Amino acid sequence: MKKPICYVSQNFFIQIFSISKLHSGTGPKIVSSYNTRKQSMLSNYLEFIQNKLITFPNNEHKDIKDRLLKNLPVHSIRVDKEYNKYRPGQIYKTQFGIPIKITKVNKLTNINQYIFFKHLTTAQKNYLKRFNKIDHIIMTKN
Repeated sequence: MKKPICYVSQNFFIQIFSISKLHSGTGPKIVSSYNTRKQSMLSNYLEFIQNKLITFPNNEHKDIKDRLLKNLPVHSIRVDKEYNKYRPGQIYKTQFGIPIKITKVNKLTNINQYIFFKHLTTAQKNYLKRFNKIDHIIMTKN
C-alpha cells in the first residue's frame, strides 16, 4: 500500500493520488474508517478537494501554460454547471500542475459582452449564445 499523505486521525486516513486521477474520478479514496461521522467528514473534504480543480480544453493547455509561466493573465469563460463556481482570491489546481489564483470574475448576460468575443470561433460563439449566465474569469499563476 502507498504511504498516505493526509492523516485525518490515527485510525482514519485517506490516500490522495495524482491530480489527473482526481480529475478522472478515480482519485482520492477512503483507505480506512472506523466511524461513519468521520467517513461523512472525509467525503465532504474529498468533494472540496475535487472542486478545487479547474480544467481547460486539451487544445488550450499549451497556450494557457505559456501565459501562466510568463506571469500573464489567463481569461476563461464558464457557463452551465461552472457558472458562479469561481470566486476572486481562490486558488485552484490545473490539470498541468500550475496553481492559479482567480483575480476577477465578470458576470455577463450575453457572450457579446466578452472582451475577446471577436477572437472566438463561430462554433464557440454559437454554443455560448445559448447561455444568459456567463462568468468571464481572469486568473494568474499563484
